[in-house]
Amino acid sequence: MSNSTKNQLVTVILYCYKKFDYIFDTIDSILIQDYPEIELLVADDGSVNFPEKEISQYIEENKNQNIKQVYIRHNSKNLGTVKNLNSIIPLSKGEYIINIAGDDVFYDNSVISKIVKRFICTGADLLSCTRELCDERSLVHIGYLPSEKDISVILTMDTPEKQKRAFLAFDFHNIASGSATYYTKKHFEEFGYFDERYILWEDGPKYLSYANQGKCITTAYDIISIKYRDGGLSNSGHNIWNSNSKYEIDKKKYIKLALTDYPSYKEDIFQGIWRYWDWATNYRHRIYLMLYYPSFGIQILKNKLLHKPIR
Repeated sequence: MSNSTKNQLVTVILYCYKKFDYIFDTIDSILIQDYPEIELLVADDGSVNFPEKEISQYIEENKNQNIKQVYIRHNSKNLGTVKNLNSIIPLSKGEYIINIAGDDVFYDNSVISKIVKRFICTGADLLSCTRELCDERSLVHIGYLPSEKDISVILTMDTPEKQKRAFLAFDFHNIASGSATYYTKKHFEEFGYFDERYILWEDGPKYLSYANQGKCITTAYDIISIKYRDGGLSNSGHNIWNSNSKYEIDKKKYIKLALTDYPSYKEDIFQGIWRYWDWATNYRHRIYLMLYYPSFGIQILKNKLLHKPIR
């Protein structure tokens, strides 16, 4: 490791809410990192069962000399992932920001070192890695995200415009996940923080904004950065048809705002709504789509009246 790498403080933000079954596994995966300069921030989003004392004591008893400072914050009320991260990032002192959910674990003890080296050699301000999808309890391997099939498609998204259109059409192909995407501190100063019009969904709107500002996501898929629990905290709420899900509310808002903010990309946005239509096997959900997006509903009715295919 070069001296220039050693001199860069890295901030690891462990964010959590309510679920603490695996949080000490997450902490262990941070404490065993071989990177020499780490600041650890724990950001709990208002959990009534947050074991702050136990976490503080565990870190103090098990940390090594590379953990230079520790700060634990417990929000007095639940803010949602977006505001929770936005409010803790300005407190960080590191040159690099590495977020990890409170039930995922770093893939091995050299992950942070690999990420920092890649930042330095690429000059990137945002870097997306691979995550290993695992069984929630056993961490048995399920697959890698993005998959090889995903990557073959992602390689064709080689300009900010192509990425922007893909994000508007919900054609992500796992190009980047908030659970395995990392930032320089300067990134937030230049491109802004996560969009607080959303509650839980911090990554999708961020990537769209980034592409709209003329930037492509830098990928490092050869680095597997985390073991990502299927059904865990960072994977929760992803059933878009759960009407009680704040994540689903964010997805609806995303389309609504996209139609307002990017009117010249209506065709791409409608492709995203079509994807929802294809995924919605329940007629109640399809009726919802027609009512929530009137232009889309009118098009569906016209096709039906003219006996045309839905697409």
